[in-house]
Amino acid sequence: MHDARRTAFGLLTLAAVLGAGKETRAGDVLVLSPVTVEEQAPAEVVVSDKELERTQASSLSDIFRSTPTVTVSGGGQTAAQKFYVRGLEDTNLNVTIDGARQGGGFFRHQGNLSIGAEMLKQIEVEAGSGNALAGPGALGGAVRFRTKDAEDLLLDGQKNGALVKTGFHSNDLTRLVSTAVYGRPIEEVSYLFYGTKSWSEDYQAGGGGEVANTASTPFSGLAKVAVRPAPGQELKYTLDYRRDDATRTTRPNFVFYPADPAQEQEAERRSQSLSYALKPPEVPWLDLDATAYSTEGSLTLMKTSGSGWDREARWISRGIDLRNRVDLDPVTLTAGLDYSWDESRGRASQGTVATETGKVLGLYAQGDLALTDAWTLTAGLRFDHTTLIDLENRWHEHTHLSPSLSTRYQITPAVGVFASWSEAFRGPRPLQGTTLLSGQAASSDPDVDGEVSQTVEAGLDLHWNGWSGSVVGFRTHVEDTIVYGGQMGRPFNRQNGDDLTITGVNVGLGYGRETWDAKITYAHEDMRFGNRPLSAADFTYGAPQGDRFGIDLRARIPQWDVGLGWTSTVVLDLTEVPSGYPDAPGYAVHDASVTWTPSERYQIALALNNIFDRKYMNQTTPYWSTSGAGSASDLYERGRDFRLSATMRF
Repeated sequence: MHDARRTAFGLLTLAAVLGAGKETRAGDVLVLSPVTVEEQAPAEVVVSDKELERTQASSLSDIFRSTPTVTVSGGGQTAAQKFYVRGLEDTNLNVTIDGARQGGGFFRHQGNLSIGAEMLKQIEVEAGSGNALAGPGALGGAVRFRTKDAEDLLLDGQKNGALVKTGFHSNDLTRLVSTAVYGRPIEEVSYLFYGTKSWSEDYQAGGGGEVANTASTPFSGLAKVAVRPAPGQELKYTLDYRRDDATRTTRPNFVFYPADPAQEQEAERRSQSLSYALKPPEVPWLDLDATAYSTEGSLTLMKTSGSGWDREARWISRGIDLRNRVDLDPVTLTAGLDYSWDESRGRASQGTVATETGKVLGLYAQGDLALTDAWTLTAGLRFDHTTLIDLENRWHEHTHLSPSLSTRYQITPAVGVFASWSEAFRGPRPLQGTTLLSGQAASSDPDVDGEVSQTVEAGLDLHWNGWSGSVVGFRTHVEDTIVYGGQMGRPFNRQNGDDLTITGVNVGLGYGRETWDAKITYAHEDMRFGNRPLSAADFTYGAPQGDRFGIDLRARIPQWDVGLGWTSTVVLDLTEVPSGYPDAPGYAVHDASVTWTPSERYQIALALNNIFDRKYMNQTTPYWSTSGAGSASDLYERGRDFRLSATMRF
């Protein structure tokens, strides 16, 4: 439970906020070379569009392929992919696309987010329980997907433009085509309209062997319109859409499960946001950002015999975020409010409808103070009021104050140290639509409490004469976790369970020159649920993985307009597993890429992933058959995959 000491500490933190100053993070943006994959603070990683182009990313596993703090389960089955930040599942993060919160999921065996990568400008990953600005329910941090604007695609001197791209992946015989039109015909208006369609067959695991029911034909679209009515003002509308219909098993994170024959599935997501920015040049105290959003997603499972649909799960998230930043040099304050409304609905073909609705009202403030030229302090406070009307029409209401505090000291111009403590809260929230249809699994303890996450971390970083490096140690403790569903001996009804504790370390070291750079990374997490280690069967909350090493090499050959890349990922055996589970084997996977850009209008990209055709399973993917259950087959990752794409701009 949560005692009054947290509230008292929160009030003290609020006092610190009111006297704080300039907003900082533990570390400046580090650009290792002109071929940019940027690493900001040790707690925040930025994956850039250049990296996504280089690897020809087409799924979540591709997007985060070289990000050691993020792992992706689900093999090459895009419908099953979930991502984990420091071991916590994406449903325990505040995930947004252009400010539109992505809410929850449909079915615990399905992925919660599917997104096209081509129009992504960057992905920001803020690990840990987050500061006061991280948004609601950020138990494990925040992930922000930001899409491109017309200005990111226009060539020098252009007012209007177009793009055509085609590609091929050898492993699953993917054929894809993309097109976009965009422009800024006058200074006050810009637009972008984009669509992509792909067709793929069942993919091949390493060493050969078709992975059944993994073919897909997804469509993704993006529309953006921005209007700038006056200096310092911008109104922007964004629509991000994806549809992916295919034949899959009901539990697509298993290749085969006897109780679930293959069936047609229809998955759809529509995220919309309307943002307004106001920063008049003559008003120093006004730097306003306002966002309203709506995200609607659905998963429809068709009947395996006869015709028509069997079950449908739907999730709707709507909300607003309003914040203002005041720079009073040396004091900078950011304060705001957010409100979100979530509805999860399950519907069965025989007429059963089950619904839960949750609301969150948040107030937050954060300030930053430059105590000296070398020493900065950041303090924040967030207040949450959450409500849930559960399936049995019970009303769950909670309030909580979540403080945060961080500091950084620059020992020398090259070396800095930092430390932080933060807290995040999430009240009981709607369960997935398929769970709501399952009767007992959807009932609730009337006294279920909210979850509180606390993260402590400390470390140092280095930027000197081409060298860059960082070491950060962390501990995240989630108290009063809400469990349900019956896996791993859990109760079927929703109630508070054991605490979850994650301790770990991330290390990075890089060296770069004008035309090349090299980086090596290491990540370790130790995860425990109560008195036992986490297993891959805990995928609704988190998933463990062995120690991970990454090597990233990149080079440019300017005279040939060529970029080269090499990535190696080495994962050690996972030996900390619960009783009855075997160790999960480690693996090493290597990828290479070449891009040729003879002019700003043309680009040809080649990539060879899993060069040595290694047969392996990501350790975060459930491994039921190797655990002795013998009733489900393992979902292996893709084998060797040659990718080729050509892009032309007009």
